[in-house]
Amino acid sequence: MNEIQIYSAIMFFAGVVLTHAIFYFQQKKKEKDFLILYSAVALQALESLYLQQMSNIEMISERTERDSGMDETELAEYLRQEGSKVEVFMEIYTMLMIRALPKGARKLINFSNWTQAKSLIEKTRRVMKNGKDKG
Repeated sequence: MNEIQIYSAIMFFAGVVLTHAIFYFQQKKKEKDFLILYSAVALQALESLYLQQMSNIEMISERTERDSGMDETELAEYLRQEGSKVEVFMEIYTMLMIRALPKGARKLINFSNWTQAKSLIEKTRRVMKNGKDKG
């Protein structure tokens, strides 16, 4: 084997290793981008579900107040109990969404429970409102 053949073989294997490294890092970046998108979509779905449940409770409470003649304290207690039920269900929904991901991907999600997700939703809403006010 002469020097040119040795050099060509080394360059070939270096190219193969470099190509595999580039594709590996590109795949990791795509996976991370997907998980960020998944996190945003999950937050939107959780927010939609939460708002729907809370509006249903408000509608039911107005109908209950009108039909059964409950006083303010009973109605406030009813709303508090129903709100706590919704919070428990939202915690379960959040946990299920996170558990649907592979274990290695769970650490890239920006929230780990409903309280953190709700906080992110509120921050996003404030940012969007501030952007609209300035624009």
